[in-house]
Amino acid sequence: MNHQGWMQVDNVFQAAVELDAVGRDAFLDVACAGDPILRCEVESLLSADSQPWDLIDTPALESAAILLEDNETRLTAGDEVAHYEILKLVGKGGMGEVYLAHDRILNRNIALKLLPFYYTQNENQLRRFQREAQAASALNHPNIITIHELGSFDEQQFIATEFIEGETLRDLIKRGPVPLPDAIAIAIQTAGALSAAHKAGIVHRDIKPENVMVRPDGYVKVLDFGLAKLAEEFETNPPTRPGADRVDVSSGFLMGTLRYMSPEQALGLQVDARSDLFSLGVVLYEMVSGRPPFDARERSELVESILKSDPPVLGIYTDRLPESLAAVAAKMLAKEPELRYQTADELITDLNLFRAKLALAAKSPAFARSRPWPAIALAIVLAVASVIGYASFKFLRSSTAAGPAVESLNDAGTWTTKAPISSPRWQAEPAVLNGVLYVAGGWNVCTPFADLESYDPETNTWTQRAPMLTARGAHGVGVLDGKLYAVGGSTDCGNEIASVEAYDPATDTWTPRTALPTARLGHAVAVSNGKLYAIGGRSSGTRYLASNTQYDPASDTWKARAPMPSARSGAAVALVNGIIYVIGGVDRSSSVATVEAYDPTTDSWTSRRSM
Repeated sequence: MNHQGWMQVDNVFQAAVELDAVGRDAFLDVACAGDPILRCEVESLLSADSQPWDLIDTPALESAAILLEDNETRLTAGDEVAHYEILKLVGKGGMGEVYLAHDRILNRNIALKLLPFYYTQNENQLRRFQREAQAASALNHPNIITIHELGSFDEQQFIATEFIEGETLRDLIKRGPVPLPDAIAIAIQTAGALSAAHKAGIVHRDIKPENVMVRPDGYVKVLDFGLAKLAEEFETNPPTRPGADRVDVSSGFLMGTLRYMSPEQALGLQVDARSDLFSLGVVLYEMVSGRPPFDARERSELVESILKSDPPVLGIYTDRLPESLAAVAAKMLAKEPELRYQTADELITDLNLFRAKLALAAKSPAFARSRPWPAIALAIVLAVASVIGYASFKFLRSSTAAGPAVESLNDAGTWTTKAPISSPRWQAEPAVLNGVLYVAGGWNVCTPFADLESYDPETNTWTQRAPMLTARGAHGVGVLDGKLYAVGGSTDCGNEIASVEAYDPATDTWTPRTALPTARLGHAVAVSNGKLYAIGGRSSGTRYLASNTQYDPASDTWKARAPMPSARSGAAVALVNGIIYVIGGVDRSSSVATVEAYDPTTDSWTSRRSM
């Protein structure tokens, strides 16, 4: 038997050994159907495993490693790992413990994953893990979590990555089906991350809602490439016996999550990029419907449904779901890899086409979302209300239908009055940080405010927070690394300022940061890929700016980037898939309808269709 055959034997064995006698027989009937040699080899290993002598390591070692370790966490607040200071434990599971830590050298917070002890107990496993982690760390994509360092501490391996504010896709799904526009945006960004990984020869192998993080601004980060496998890499020296190299990141069953596996991964076969697209199809199906396509409780039944059963048609869970999206999901979930999307880019093309159709439908007078707006949409409504001079604000109250109507849209939303902010003002700046809505500053006529207030939708109340160090209006606000930044603005109706201040919700304090190179007001502020951008605006009374300035929180420095093709002030800004869109505004002579898109990865601007 060749090496690939032994890999299949090993993977089927790993899954079967965890089952009881009845479940094991049912599983082997499916996994070894039509292959008596495979079944014979697996049953031989199962028989050997029941003996007291150690032919191979404990089969459950990988999946239960965290249970075998001390229940106490290995680190506590104040402990030091290299140049990282532990702040708190944020998660614990089979793949190790994750801590929020502070990088004392670069003065930033990071996530530090301390891997289970078994990663250091097998030299081959450790080398393979290090090689693949290094390959994953070379990925440079705005939707992929950034790996800062792979190191060791007291003979334990750790990974330091960027710390992401937000919640997992699992948290979103727990609240019910994700609104269709949001689900499509999340799927497109996740597919973009996979496209970059696949082009680098890396297959993620564990795409699931827990490994997709959604920031408050709607930006997606794909996590945990620690299970990734170099797609084209094969071992040059196969093990001397099946199962000898037990701890293996290419292990299909124990190193992935069964409910989201492709059929070929569930069988322990060699997988490629198309396996990740199947898993993303499972995630998309669950986002839209609120339930997974394969939901059997017993492991053997779940495997059988993944291998043989077609999930219920997506449209039965969501009223008036477009057939085009159901077709996309069905293609992603095809049993045979040859019938699926062959690349992530093909999938992105179809999802973008569907999103365009969705946007056209949204322009219909009858259009209304049938799910509650996310917090960021609420913030936008608040911004509009503040501009026209309201102290109170209202938002759309939507129905509780299972999903948004797209091809037949009706039932327009209603407005509900909510608690007013403390004082009437205009050009106050909203932001969402850690799921909380904040409003900073603004003007009453030409009197600036320093107020910072937060809104609790559960109690419909506002709470005063620490005021800004400098009262201002017409400024910009951005959320970056768990802090709220107030950028530039004016202390009256024409006196531009360059000051920048950062608000930390953990301590309710403001800290001065390096000022803008040019004082300005009416500029657009956006955050993309861990950097803050101040774009356009007005300076020296009548000078309109095209400048684009990037702020790096790690070094507390500003850097000039490619300017906008046209100078303007008062433009709106939006972030879509890492691209910053600057929309409308005013120039020296009149209002403009221009729309321009900035790509931070290439430092380039592209003109889009004007409004």
